[in-house]
Amino acid sequence: MQEKHNVVIFANTGLEVVKPLYEANINIVGVIESKDRHTITNPVKKMLTNINRFFTGRDKAESLREYSENRNIPYLTYLDHSPHEVSKWIKELNADLMLSHQAPILPPEVFEAPKMGSINLHPTLLPKYRGSNPFFWMYYFKDMTAGITIHKIDQNIDTGSILVQRSCSVDYGTDADQLERDIVKHLAVPALIELIKSYHDEMPTVNQPDSSPTPYAKRMDDDEYRKRIFEDGFSIKQFWHLLHANSQWQSALIGKHYDPAFDWAIDGYEALEHNYSVGETLVEKNRIGVAHHEGMVWFEKRFNFNRYLANRVLS
Repeated sequence: MQEKHNVVIFANTGLEVVKPLYEANINIVGVIESKDRHTITNPVKKMLTNINRFFTGRDKAESLREYSENRNIPYLTYLDHSPHEVSKWIKELNADLMLSHQAPILPPEVFEAPKMGSINLHPTLLPKYRGSNPFFWMYYFKDMTAGITIHKIDQNIDTGSILVQRSCSVDYGTDADQLERDIVKHLAVPALIELIKSYHDEMPTVNQPDSSPTPYAKRMDDDEYRKRIFEDGFSIKQFWHLLHANSQWQSALIGKHYDPAFDWAIDGYEALEHNYSVGETLVEKNRIGVAHHEGMVWFEKRFNFNRYLANRVLS
């Protein structure tokens, strides 16, 4: 029977990957995230948050730091240390392998610290959509096939040799955040468990081409975002679908009407004639419409206890 590998996980996604791998008996010897943004230190906020989670049928709030410390797993915040310190920490844990999920670009000193190097989980089918904003560009190019790629980390961005890929189809109007959670849970986690348990230096891989068939999946400012979604010939249905790729519409389209104390969600769209300018907003009581040349897309405002608590009561 193969000896268990010592695995460090660099995850900026909370418990999304760490928890299921831990429960699958992957030997996690260390956990890294860029910064601890989720540990609730205000005792009143924590109590009220957990009361709300209880009444909505969810587990108590637990950050990645708390989850790790409660299971005696060493935990480190990346931005509070130099690459040399992080590399030394990984080596002191006797790590065989590091898994990265939505981590920043890592220097060789860090990703080469584990004995067998590091692997990355990317939420699209490489070599397409390399970069930190893949879902926008996948939706922008009307690509209805989603997937995950597990690849070795090298000195470039998302170019390492491919170990595993899994794919699925995407329906119109699928929220990319939910899509990401679904493909991680149903595609990535089972593949990671199988891969890590059998991992060795000579694993078969597929080399990626130097160039990608799609542009680098960059982030953009609100002006460029508006230009791309309004000026590139999308039908209203395609426009409505594209808005589901990320939440940038909150600042780029809703703008001054956006209230962080509430949940905002993309509602439906209506194909109709109107006299509004493209991109102009129509404000109603609990929803806002944004004009498209073929009609109107609606955004709904909903009460959210935690958001209201954070932005009205405890701010």
